[in-house]
Amino acid sequence: AQIARLRQENPDILERLRTTFDPPERIEIVLDLSGSMSLPVPGVVPPHSRLAYVQNELGRYLTALPDRTLVSLRVFGTGACDPSTLLVPSAPLDAAGRTGLLTRVRNLRPQGATPLARALREAGASLGSSPGTILLLSDGGDSCEGADAVCAAAREIAARSGGHIRVDLVRLFLGPAERAALMCVPQATGGRLVDLDRPVDGGLTRSLFDLVPLRVGIALLVI
Repeated sequence: AQIARLRQENPDILERLRTTFDPPERIEIVLDLSGSMSLPVPGVVPPHSRLAYVQNELGRYLTALPDRTLVSLRVFGTGACDPSTLLVPSAPLDAAGRTGLLTRVRNLRPQGATPLARALREAGASLGSSPGTILLLSDGGDSCEGADAVCAAAREIAARSGGHIRVDLVRLFLGPAERAALMCVPQATGGRLVDLDRPVDGGLTRSLFDLVPLRVGIALLVI
């Protein structure tokens, strides 16, 4: 009876409690627009690029996320080792926000270099000390500062966040040497690792949901 009266006097009480004790997930998507993302995906007919494959799979992922999810969109690789750009600030995935975000993702085009270490540092800074996950999808190593800088950026994220931010890594169509160079990223941050060698329809979408539990605050880094 007391609960019924409380709900009658405060109709939004359950939503307020849920928001307080089960805060919305926070996802920052950072997409790699480097030139290598324009390369064709092997074994696909009709041919399409790596970025086109990621755009399609990421679109499915965004469509399936809960409305309360806070999502922002950051891109990098638009020039010669330039800083990343925040295209869409963090906002809930309501109908308008979801449509706008999907449109932005579909309209992106590959362009420049691969400042991977810089993108990692900026993604970590955007999360600050809040718990979360950076989901890193990479089709190559850092072409600006090198592999050591990538590992240093991962260690910096772990140290600054006190272990509250992890980096999960999806390696896209990488050879053995490139894979080895990026192993330090999940290792330094307590993250997890997935290798995507074949462009299975829906495969990347399933990997994203497997890596990132929907009850955790997230920053999503797609490189």
